[in-house]
Amino acid sequence: MQGSISVQTIRSYLGLAATRGLDVQATVEAAGAERALEDIDARLPWPLCERIAVEIVQRIGIAGAIEAMSSLGEGGGGVLHYVARHSATVGLGLRRVVQYYALTSSAADCELIDQASPARLELRQRAYVLAPVRGLISGLWCVSNVTMLRQMLGREFQPIDVELEMPSPGVEDMRAYEKALRCPMRFDGSRSAVALDPAVLGERVRGADPVLEAAVMKYAAELLDRPDPDGADAIRSRLRRHLVGNMQSGHVALLAAARHLGMTTRTLQRRLRDEGTSFNAVLDDVRRDVALTQMRGRRQSIDELAFVLGFEKTSSFHRAFKRWTGLTPGEFRRHS
Repeated sequence: MQGSISVQTIRSYLGLAATRGLDVQATVEAAGAERALEDIDARLPWPLCERIAVEIVQRIGIAGAIEAMSSLGEGGGGVLHYVARHSATVGLGLRRVVQYYALTSSAADCELIDQASPARLELRQRAYVLAPVRGLISGLWCVSNVTMLRQMLGREFQPIDVELEMPSPGVEDMRAYEKALRCPMRFDGSRSAVALDPAVLGERVRGADPVLEAAVMKYAAELLDRPDPDGADAIRSRLRRHLVGNMQSGHVALLAAARHLGMTTRTLQRRLRDEGTSFNAVLDDVRRDVALTQMRGRRQSIDELAFVLGFEKTSSFHRAFKRWTGLTPGEFRRHS
């Protein structure tokens, strides 16, 4: 099954491209997407997204598309941009981008590798995303994240390098990438990646607003809890709702979850693999969301919360929480 991209994401980019001369109405009509873009809460199937991407490039070129993404402003990238821009630290912001990436697209998975030097923000596109659109998405994704990092830091930021899933481009497009990224580029990559100094993850986000953060996190959580549009009610969404509902009771083991979903553990693991995730990854996401909610609400002590989340030792919870947020539970509570 091929994935989808949110209408909000497509409309945001069309708006950016319009600043570079794109005739949005003509583009949408040529792609056959007029009616499909009317509902801001809907999602577009991948083949339609691909047609829109091709139409954009035919009209403003790849260099124009890069310049458009470089002009990304406050909120211009939709919910992910707001989530990152109003997080306390850069690391927390990027982890949230990863956590909520599925809200924008199910045609790829996003991952932050923060236990290595350099740290890497990576995008793995699905096999059905083919060239030349695959290369276009790779390049624009890198440009958008580098632009967002500069806004989060409030200063000139240069990645250590970027990896791109495309061959070296022509002179005009190369100049556009060089201007936007300002760092070494590696082409013909197996995935898209932005490499950065791990110390950057600990830096505070300039201009982060705790009030906006609370509002956008609530909105993002509500969106994430909606049934997955790719397949009406995909296994990952159903598993997530089961785990959230049973976290307090402690019934979050693989066997219990499989029985609740009406399948064997092997089938559940296979279905999750097909969706690009795993039981442990979904459980980790749910633990993180519950932990952040409880820590902000100050409803439980740290020891009690560790027990509720199923950690055998409080020290294990401390390590997990530091991985999720860049802060210890005590530091997070003092700042929240």
